[in-house]
Amino acid sequence: FTAQGSKALGRIDIKTNTLEWVMGTGQDFTHLLEVSNDGKSVFATNAKSGTVSIFDEELHQPQIPPSGKLPPTAQPYIDWNHTLIQVEKGSEGFDLSPDKKELWTVSSNGVLSIIDTQKKKRIQHFQTHIPGAHRLKFIAKQKQVVVVSVKTGEVVYFSAKTKEEVKRLKAPQGDTILVDETKNLLFISCPMDNVIAVINNSTFEIVDYIKIGGRPDGLAIVSLPDSSS
Repeated sequence: FTAQGSKALGRIDIKTNTLEWVMGTGQDFTHLLEVSNDGKSVFATNAKSGTVSIFDEELHQPQIPPSGKLPPTAQPYIDWNHTLIQVEKGSEGFDLSPDKKELWTVSSNGVLSIIDTQKKKRIQHFQTHIPGAHRLKFIAKQKQVVVVSVKTGEVVYFSAKTKEEVKRLKAPQGDTILVDETKNLLFISCPMDNVIAVINNSTFEIVDYIKIGGRPDGLAIVSLPDSSS
């Protein structure tokens, strides 16, 4: 989890309900994060500072003290390395490519930055001309990236390979994005309009509005047990 006001990340053991560790980013507005499948890498955007934090869990050898001799109790230990990568200020929404080799993040003034997660550096950035760009997601099936604007309601698709714009359409002011790869649908929460917009990623058409009220924000897909069993 992120603790935005404390400029930190933390991890809770859900089995014991205990706090395992807290690490500071030293950056402003640490808000969104993603964790690798093995739990050994953590990625987070620091929107106000205009940086991306990458934490990597690594095995370290004990450091030789000024005396030149290691104490007999010295042992290798696990610690986290923190890498800061400069991007555009206001970069908040981000996603990792399916192969985890690239991190894409977009700023509120429309600058999209691409980071090589292995080299840990920004390798490309360009202006998308999407004012109020807020969130983005990879669509693995179509090898595309979609960006939404919470200001204008624009929904813009880019080729993940060429980085070129593929399609631009208008929807209500969008916030969180959820991709259903099985049905090739895009769900966008639109808190200003109290709806969830549903877009067909194949035709780039809005196929439904789910009217739920209450300023919808976060979205998730939950697998339910088979009711017939």
